[in-house]
Amino acid sequence: MATPRTLAQQVELLTKPPPIARVPANISVNSNTVAMWQGANCAGTRSDMCLDDYTPFQRHIITNAQFDNAACAMYNLLIGVVFTLMGGGNDSVQVGNLINGGHCIDLVGTGRTETCDFANIGMNDTASNFFWRRVDLNMGAIELFADPNFLGNRATLWLSEWEAGQVHSLQGWGIDNLASSLRWRSLSDRQYASFYNAWAGNGDAFNNVKGWGSIKEIANLNDVRMNDVISSFKWERTVSKKEIIAPFNISASNADSQTNLTSETTGLNKSDNDLVVEVGLENSTSQTVTVETQDQHVVGVGASFSQTTTAGVEDIASASTTWEVQLNYSYTNTSTKSNSYTETINLTVKETVTAPPRSYYRAELLVSLGRLRAAEYVTTAERWYVDPVIGGVQDPSNQYWYKRVETVRMNISGSLACRNIANMDATPWTPYPASTTTAPIAA
Repeated sequence: MATPRTLAQQVELLTKPPPIARVPANISVNSNTVAMWQGANCAGTRSDMCLDDYTPFQRHIITNAQFDNAACAMYNLLIGVVFTLMGGGNDSVQVGNLINGGHCIDLVGTGRTETCDFANIGMNDTASNFFWRRVDLNMGAIELFADPNFLGNRATLWLSEWEAGQVHSLQGWGIDNLASSLRWRSLSDRQYASFYNAWAGNGDAFNNVKGWGSIKEIANLNDVRMNDVISSFKWERTVSKKEIIAPFNISASNADSQTNLTSETTGLNKSDNDLVVEVGLENSTSQTVTVETQDQHVVGVGASFSQTTTAGVEDIASASTTWEVQLNYSYTNTSTKSNSYTETINLTVKETVTAPPRSYYRAELLVSLGRLRAAEYVTTAERWYVDPVIGGVQDPSNQYWYKRVETVRMNISGSLACRNIANMDATPWTPYPASTTTAPIAA
């Protein structure tokens, strides 16, 4: 079964910047902070930038003490947080777009203290702007380096920031027409990309950046005749040709909280026999469920819900409810993207109870709605791919596509019926005696 990498594993697959050669023992940095110094090895004036003080997804000018003066940095950032230093202007464009950014470096959070020496990556006395944000590490990244063997200045393409299936130009980037090595170790085997030697995505191309197989890097782009020419890129999802997601069951019986809906029917049973009474309840607004997938390759989510009731053993009519969930994903709609689906499920419940002979009766139906804990649910999916994905086995019954079983994870929250109880209250009914007529007595 294909098992996704953890975020910590994804981070370790990325190339760390060259560290500071000698860090004084008394130097440290707080969490969620980047510290910079004017001199090598943490010497000279120090400036700290706590991310709490800066809005994410916005470009900020570096403090004057370090503006075009910084020589190194120490940082302690959460996994998934990326702090990008730039040597260029403060352009108000898409935050991940490094146009006019000059030389750049991404300081990637690992949850630990890390360091970066600017001298060998073209950033010494150059950094003037920065921005920070959380990126989706699960979507992977492609790293471009200005020198062979993954050295020199670099730029990182976080695929979560770039629309799939579209050519993206590197015109105006510091790495444009300068890349000499390439690395893509963090891609999943459901992703592939192409790099082009023209801004419009035409001309010569390198089409072997893919998440499957053993090749995950090119140490010298001269080897593929693409040195110092990369000017644009495009990435794509590898979409399964066929997919069967196993249904799974959920129950709201152990929910965090419950609310009750009630309905009643009253009447009179004048007969000498038991009377079967039906009591029902309908509601179109109370059952609402949201399903959110963790699969970032999905562009649409759907789900269907079917109810199974299990009768109770009490004298009164009762039933507990289990819901079967069937997911369906879509991958090819590029106009909109949603990884969640919300459905309001019509509630229609009918129960029968028995009214005793000669009684006034009141039949009451109580339906308990449980608020589902926002929790992760796990099922599996059989998927078939044209490409030889990791762990895939060719299936002769399906055009020799590569079949594998994958874990499917989703979060589900909302309210669902979890229990029905129908009760009968009855009190005896005694008819009035029939009236009699007495004949008058003759005088």
